[in-house]
Amino acid sequence: MLGFLSQFSKQKHLGCQHTLRTRTSKVMAPQSILKETSAKPGERKTTAKPTGRLRKTACAALAIAASATVVFLLLEISYRFYLFKWDGLSFTKMNSVHPIGSSGLLEPSRYSDIIFELKPNMKTHFKLKRFETNAQGFRDKKYSLEKPDGTFRVAVIGDSFTMPSGVDIEEAYHSVLEARMNARSDGTSYEFINFGVGGYYLLQYYGVLTRKATHYNPDMILIGFCAFNDQRVIPDKLLKEPYQVLRKTNPAFASFVWDTISKRLFPQKEATAEDSAEDDARAKAIKNYWYVKDIFESMGEFSSTAEVPVVIAYLATYPVQVEPIKSLAEEQGLYFVDTSSALGGLPLREVTINKLDPHPNPRAHKIFAEQIHNYLVAQGLLPQL
Repeated sequence: MLGFLSQFSKQKHLGCQHTLRTRTSKVMAPQSILKETSAKPGERKTTAKPTGRLRKTACAALAIAASATVVFLLLEISYRFYLFKWDGLSFTKMNSVHPIGSSGLLEPSRYSDIIFELKPNMKTHFKLKRFETNAQGFRDKKYSLEKPDGTFRVAVIGDSFTMPSGVDIEEAYHSVLEARMNARSDGTSYEFINFGVGGYYLLQYYGVLTRKATHYNPDMILIGFCAFNDQRVIPDKLLKEPYQVLRKTNPAFASFVWDTISKRLFPQKEATAEDSAEDDARAKAIKNYWYVKDIFESMGEFSSTAEVPVVIAYLATYPVQVEPIKSLAEEQGLYFVDTSSALGGLPLREVTINKLDPHPNPRAHKIFAEQIHNYLVAQGLLPQL
């Protein structure tokens, strides 16, 4: 009996050793696989090579990505050339195609009703064109505060149509007017001082008139009234909060292709509910009416007190509703000239700076100048020959 138990114990012990060796061999199996897959050169490998397939897949993906990148870059370059011609291939000029607010051209004004103004002594580019300011922060040549004898001086006030955006200063409507007037042989020197700043509202025009323009003793005030936005009430945020200069953008690194596509696919919509849209539009129109009326009234009082004519030049690249603004201006004793009717028969592409920007081009500015000149002569607002 003891012998049987002893023999059974030996067999059980051997069985446990066999089981342990079997389990150990299963656990150690991956090591044997590693040994097989890392065989020496010349030895036969017994496993598949997944890394080779992955490498081929990765290379194919990289090739597709590289090809797509090249195609997109070629498309971007072609589109820029289509929009801006040779300027589209210039990094410096393309890096100037941004809104005035993020252009790096502005700084806070010390006057709360002017809010912001152009930095002085700049030499840069804006919307592809050379852009320089004098020591007073005007996009113009330097003028003395004291008006020289024999000089007829005009203070020109406005927004981006007057500054102007995307046009050389020599081709601005007021520069064309100045050159034309000085070509007259009447012994008078004409100065059209440019106080225009992109992004200004009508209220800021009046601030510039009373706080800056009057110091230059002008004989006339010419307001470049932008038909597309100058009737809108200035946002409360600009009046109640200190002006914050936006970080300058670098549009040369942006994609004009994607920007155009995204605007087509995801157009911005008004937040107004459909059932209240009509009432909301009516309320805004009434508010805008009184806003313009109040400022025109203030300009009329200035004109009467200072005995300086104020001319509202209605600037637009296509005919818009003129009569309401004209009536408000004339009710307050302001002169009013509509330039939009002269551009009515021209396609927009022939009077704007490019296909993405509706600002007037040199041709439109020349038409503005012609219309204003004829009006000033007809009204007897210029010195007689």
